[in-house]
Amino acid sequence: AVCFDSEGTFWIGKEQKKTVAKKFGSGDIVAVLLNLDASSANCLTVSLFVNGKRACKPQALPENLVGKTLFPCMTFKNISVHYNFGPEQIEPLPFTCRMLQTASAADVLVKAAPAASTKPEVLFPVFLPDEGTFDWLDMFLEEHRDYTELSDRAILRWAELSGLVRPKGYAARTCNDKPEYSFGIPTMDDGSIRKTLMSVAPIQARNYVIMEVRANLLKSERAELLARWAGAGFKIAANVMMGDPPSSIKEHTHAILLKDKQAVSDADFKKKKDEEQKKREAAKKQKQLEKQRALVLKRQKKAAEKARKKLENGRKRKEAEAKGEEFVEEEETAEDDKEEEEKEEEEEAAAMDEEPPQVELSPEEKAQVYLKGSTKDLIDYAMNTSFPKFTIPTKDEGFDSVAFEWLKEAKCRAHLKDWVQAKKTTTRIEDLKPGDWFAEKSKDWQKLLASWHAKSTSYKSGIAKKAAEKAAKQAKKVALKAQEERKKALEDKKAAAVAAEKAAAEKVAAAGKAAGEGEEEEAAAEAIPA
Repeated sequence: AVCFDSEGTFWIGKEQKKTVAKKFGSGDIVAVLLNLDASSANCLTVSLFVNGKRACKPQALPENLVGKTLFPCMTFKNISVHYNFGPEQIEPLPFTCRMLQTASAADVLVKAAPAASTKPEVLFPVFLPDEGTFDWLDMFLEEHRDYTELSDRAILRWAELSGLVRPKGYAARTCNDKPEYSFGIPTMDDGSIRKTLMSVAPIQARNYVIMEVRANLLKSERAELLARWAGAGFKIAANVMMGDPPSSIKEHTHAILLKDKQAVSDADFKKKKDEEQKKREAAKKQKQLEKQRALVLKRQKKAAEKARKKLENGRKRKEAEAKGEEFVEEEETAEDDKEEEEKEEEEEAAAMDEEPPQVELSPEEKAQVYLKGSTKDLIDYAMNTSFPKFTIPTKDEGFDSVAFEWLKEAKCRAHLKDWVQAKKTTTRIEDLKPGDWFAEKSKDWQKLLASWHAKSTSYKSGIAKKAAEKAAKQAKKVALKAQEERKKALEDKKAAAVAAEKAAAEKVAAAGKAAGEGEEEEAAAEAIPA
């Protein structure tokens, strides 16, 4: 696709863009000219005109669009737009040209409107989660471009193409079936856009694909979806695809696996070659430095040799002249000082021309039937609360037709039953509700358990009481013993004090006695006559 935006940017596809004109906006009359005049120098170009004047130079159509049917299209938001396909121009251009309504029959493709008897179709694909759902849908939409996908995934894709910023990016999703919007825009995040879209879609007579993985497997939710389309003049069909898929699905899966594996291999190959190229360039640079040094030495040696030979020739010339002989100088052999061509360039060119190796799928990869992405079709809670109620649609629900594309109806129902049974053995049941019998038994059990708890508490309390009494008795005994020890210690202290006083008194008495005896001896000595 090619287009001009209001910023004056010319787009080719999603990536290539360049500014070719000034901005335009409210009140401007904008015209896009497609030149198909073979005699014109600007044939197969598109040009932008604003208010009747050329706003940019003619822009060439990409080669992949030449000869293809081109559709005029306008995208806008938060503004009102009036469009005009002719026959008269609102703002005349500087030259004469046809409007779309008056275009030459050779320049347009007129497609007849569908017959009035042909009803547009609303298709409900029915898949088991993570078994090729969206891979099949992508293939179907590629082959049937007249169908429009209605799903949360499609709304996200339209938002991305419209330039809405999603803070987490568009690759971040919790599941494929109901990815969270997370735009930070109330009318987007609360599902208003989805409700409006589903309300308006039945008014438009076109073919739709209702891609709801979980809802299309639940009878109650199928009924809600069918109610939107009842009486709107659509053919309502269900396509059930379960079990072993056809070869086209397997080939599609293997093609994508091989493409992804080849891309990884090519990236590794390029990385390896880039590293080798860096090493070659470093070695080449080192060799050039060495050759330059060698060349300088060679030239210095050659200059010295030339000077020596010049002196020798001068000497020989004088000797020849003295002898009267003619002296003939030896011709110097011309040497090429240019660097020799190395084989390195040839080797480097060969290395650059080397193609990356072609990979093949392993037996395990060839046995893989569906693509295993990092994002599941349903979040775990939605899966766990829904899968026991999964059913296959029937015409009695309001479908005009129910087709079984992979397995016949009986085998398909058996496959679903086996799948649900296997899922129950490995899945946590989120909404499991006990019955009356279980509630009564649980009540009795709680009473019995409460009585056991009471007995256990009483028993533990008795043990604790006995332990407390024993501890108190022991503490009392210890306290009495400590009291007796303190009393004995006090008595011992008093006895020691008495003994000390007695010893001191005895000592004083002994000292007094000794003093008395001394005095008596002195008196007796004085009484003896000389």
